[in-house]
Amino acid sequence: MTGQGLLELAASLTGRSQNDIVRQAASMLGPSASQAGPWRSTLNNDGSPLQLCIGLQVDAAPIVRLLADPAAKTSDIRQRKQELGQAVHGLLEQRAPDLRPACHALMERMLPADTLARAALPTGGAWLASNLSGPGMALYVSTKWGDPAARWRRAQHWLGSLIPDRLARHTQLISAGIEGSSANNARVKLYWRVGNKAALADLGLSLAESVEVRDFLHLVIGDRHIPRSAIVGSVGMSFAGVAAEATPNNKPGDIKLDVCAHCVQRPSEQWLTIIDLCCRRYGLTSCPQVNSLDGLGELAFIGLGLDQTHRPRLNLYLKPLQQ
Repeated sequence: MTGQGLLELAASLTGRSQNDIVRQAASMLGPSASQAGPWRSTLNNDGSPLQLCIGLQVDAAPIVRLLADPAAKTSDIRQRKQELGQAVHGLLEQRAPDLRPACHALMERMLPADTLARAALPTGGAWLASNLSGPGMALYVSTKWGDPAARWRRAQHWLGSLIPDRLARHTQLISAGIEGSSANNARVKLYWRVGNKAALADLGLSLAESVEVRDFLHLVIGDRHIPRSAIVGSVGMSFAGVAAEATPNNKPGDIKLDVCAHCVQRPSEQWLTIIDLCCRRYGLTSCPQVNSLDGLGELAFIGLGLDQTHRPRLNLYLKPLQQ
């Protein structure tokens, strides 16, 4: 099993047995994970198909999630689709059976129906996440196919008129997702990158211009020059509101900015210092296990999320160590 260090860390953080975590990872990766040959995943920069997300909060224990890219070793489109379907079905049955209709609608609306277009996607075109700290799961699908100008139109068709016009005009939609444990608490997530001639201030999202976001980018990036593609933004909104009816009040309710740690390129001890500074800046409960990552994993992304009350969370995305 790939990512043994990450799975060991997940067991330590959650109190679950390592065998239980390994079984969870295997079911999410699918049968082809045992095949010989290289990984083909786009989840990480090195092709590895697993991530561990540690979500640090205010006055609360971390939320730990395992992310996986099903069928990340096969190029056969039929096998990809079959393994993805099996992995999604299995995780829904275990973690959030109430979300079956929402997840199926997400795949039908946002993934290509055409076989050739589907075959052009890297691996299966979708990723799964299992909440290891409690109930819940997530399904994310790639929107990077077909005419780039049509991506936001597909999301508009799926969600109604909930997407701010300025956001759609100035960003490139790259993926969409459903997160939660039931239809009542599920969130719709839309992930994007800012276009070449736009800035966060152009997006029509007040949270993107907040002092919290400004301080986060300063702490993580500083005066370094990184590619614009190194920052992935996302907005979230209530799935219950979307499912009922698109209303003016059901606008994106939170924002998150994830920064690629590979693009910033810092040694692990500097990242640990920055994580500590972020915890102090936002009043987050720290996680002692993060201070002992050597031999277990390395930072892939670091992200700051804010809800409409400006309540922060810090997400640390860890990937397996490069072999």
